[in-house]
Amino acid sequence: MRFRLTIAAKIGLGFGLLLLAFLINVVLTVRTLNKSTELNEEIATIYNPSSNFLSSLYDMVHTSEMLIKSWVFIDRKADTPDKQQLKRLHQERFPEVTDTLIVISEEWTPEHQETLKNIVLAINDTLLPKHQFIMERLSTFESYDDPMTVFEIIPMVEEGGEIIYLTISGEKYKESIAIFISGYSLTKIFVVSTPFRLSIFKSKRTI
Repeated sequence: MRFRLTIAAKIGLGFGLLLLAFLINVVLTVRTLNKSTELNEEIATIYNPSSNFLSSLYDMVHTSEMLIKSWVFIDRKADTPDKQQLKRLHQERFPEVTDTLIVISEEWTPEHQETLKNIVLAINDTLLPKHQFIMERLSTFESYDDPMTVFEIIPMVEEGGEIIYLTISGEKYKESIAIFISGYSLTKIFVVSTPFRLSIFKSKRTI
């Protein structure tokens, strides 16, 4: 026996299906909006600060390279503006930026946490002590006239020297983390936006 629907039943069923599709779309849209809110919060609290502080660290490493070269080749007098700036980088800016990055990196992958750890270790245990060694050996005007001191210091800041090598290594580390952050952000955005597109598509198919 075939079951036949009346016109009223067909209309009612059509409205029921339409209402069901609408409700499904609403649920999926709300879930997507919640994920979008979470993503915006992650971007504001993790990815943007990570990018900004990594850029600051990158700039500081390169600025310190120029300043230490100036310390060796140009500024013989004590407490010139460049020498004071380098001291501030050592005493204030490097600790501030690296400590902040360590806190932010708690939300990174273990691999990139390890990369940051290597950067900070290279800066604190190698790069800055090398700077400090130069700064102490060339701390007075007269020390620049000591040929043994100058002979020891100059190769450190020349092309291929220890300071230059450490600066280039820090740049490579920084770039690898920056690529991770930008790539991960784009992935998150795609994942969050996809359900919304699918929900619209499903509702259109149902209708």
